[in-house]
Amino acid sequence: MSRGAALGCGVFLLLGAGSPVAAQFPAQPASVQLLLSTPAPNTLLALVRQANQVPNSPRYLHERLRHQLLNEAGDRVVLGFEHDLWADLAGQRFQLEESSEQRLNNRFVVGPDRAVLFTPQGGTVPLPRRDAAQMQAALRGGIVALALADSAGYRVRSLGEQTWAQGQPLGLRGPVLEISWKAGKVQYLLDPQSYRVLAERGGTEEDLHYVTYYGDVRGGGATGLAQAQVLTYLRESDDGLKVHGRAEVLERRFLPDLPVGAFEVSK
Repeated sequence: MSRGAALGCGVFLLLGAGSPVAAQFPAQPASVQLLLSTPAPNTLLALVRQANQVPNSPRYLHERLRHQLLNEAGDRVVLGFEHDLWADLAGQRFQLEESSEQRLNNRFVVGPDRAVLFTPQGGTVPLPRRDAAQMQAALRGGIVALALADSAGYRVRSLGEQTWAQGQPLGLRGPVLEISWKAGKVQYLLDPQSYRVLAERGGTEEDLHYVTYYGDVRGGGATGLAQAQVLTYLRESDDGLKVHGRAEVLERRFLPDLPVGAFEVSK
């Protein structure tokens, strides 16, 4: 999911200036590097999937993250919650549960045929069309769009080499892969040697200034989508690159089947 956008308005920590740097990963063999010099979009997609451990035609995805929003100074957590995502990739249905202190806050179930919200206090209510569209777009970020990219209605483009957060210590430079659909898009900035995803942005057009960085900014380097145990949520602005949240990856795996009760609104 486009987690920087999904976290909404946060408080930000301004980072100092610096020069763009690229994360270091093992180089591909010379033959592969030659192939990667000017890859066609579908070729690039296949290489990115392989580098980020996305299987061909996966059916279901389960992902759990523990989120933290930070105060203005960036040294104190002001809001913490967990999300538990089940994705039916073939049916493009999503169930997202948000909880805090092991208590359910809400459960979203969105798909082509329905979009509803369940809360323990208010029961089940339909999501307004705009909210449902934004939720669908947000949930297509991360590893989901990479898995869905060759489905009907999706378009894959290679945007060439770009620099994100230019002039910042975490400035990233590398080729960019874009996956778009009718209601949104996701852009992935890649390590130029290994083609692991270092960062992503998007969901809706308005979300492109939010960046999910696959690593811990305090550790000084991106680790890649499949390997990252910590995500950093950033926002690009005229004042620089600002941190407004982090997440710990608790679980992320593809599954052949769904558990009993998945996509039930209330349980």
